[in-house]
Amino acid sequence: MKGKGRSLFRAVLFDLSYTLLMARPGWPRQRWEPYPDTLSVLKRLKKQGYLLGVVSNWGRSGRQELERLGILPLLDAAILSGEVGVQKPDPAIFALALEELGVFPEETVMVGDSYDNDIYGAAEVGIIGILLDREGKIDPCRYPAPRARSLEGILLALERAHQWIPPGQAPTRHGVQPPRPAASVAVVRDGPRGLEVLMGIRAVRGSMMGFAIFPGGVVDPSDREGARDDEDAFRRAAIRECWEETGILLADEIYPMGELLAPAHLAPRFLTRFYMAPLPQGASPSPNAAEFQELIWVSPRDYLAAHEKELLLPTRAVLRKLSHFSTAGEALAAVRRDGSTWLCHGSPFPAFP
Repeated sequence: MKGKGRSLFRAVLFDLSYTLLMARPGWPRQRWEPYPDTLSVLKRLKKQGYLLGVVSNWGRSGRQELERLGILPLLDAAILSGEVGVQKPDPAIFALALEELGVFPEETVMVGDSYDNDIYGAAEVGIIGILLDREGKIDPCRYPAPRARSLEGILLALERAHQWIPPGQAPTRHGVQPPRPAASVAVVRDGPRGLEVLMGIRAVRGSMMGFAIFPGGVVDPSDREGARDDEDAFRRAAIRECWEETGILLADEIYPMGELLAPAHLAPRFLTRFYMAPLPQGASPSPNAAEFQELIWVSPRDYLAAHEKELLLPTRAVLRKLSHFSTAGEALAAVRRDGSTWLCHGSPFPAFP
């Protein structure tokens, strides 16, 4: 719906079981019926101009069932494993749906209740997925994805796609990008109004230009030379990047906050370990012009309130965590105690009702 400004997407794919259809007890076998919101939401999407499809592991009888339930006339494609001979999460079944609809992966969203079959499977061909969690029981840390509690929530997610997929993070038509290991560090201090964290405005040239982020970058081969283990290599990368980008030399006081894995549809894609460190005594940060236009000290709470929609998802997640603390001492005490469990793969993703 790019022309109308409603969404980044042109097509919406759905799973069937427990997404569009619910099971009813019956004899000699259970019956499938649409959820109360199924037909109304499909009709609204159709009216808005979306191409609609189903990708399901149902057998050959599925098409007749869709006809009986009044769903088939609303669809532009129905890809059933019993007809095509391939099952989710095989990327081939999603590729068939794209071909039948005549759309690119970056123009398509997949909605389903199974992370492995629907979200991960679709991501293998570059389709973003939204996890339908009707009962609110799916752990967002174990199953990282945007999620909704209802099909009405899917409508909202599509309408607000420009908000939760920031510029530069839209799906690409190059498929899934393997994650690159990276490290980032939140340097904290006490300012006039309490806790402040150092952020940099990315240089106009280079990746992520203009974004406000924390100092950091990819783990280089040199970071792994002589490293005791994987964690030591990430820590070295965080210290090196902070020195190169801000002129701040960190020592032993650098504490893990956790890691965030960018979803499979994003490019570039990073597996980033985040750290926190106090500003060393006497240190005065100065931006490396090749990396940052400027360095700024911000209140996590205030900056988040003013700029949340402009932030990259991992940056937003870190600021949200830091906003719970009033002073640098509080934040550092907490991160020393249990910081490595603060961030999880699912924390940056939006949830819709």
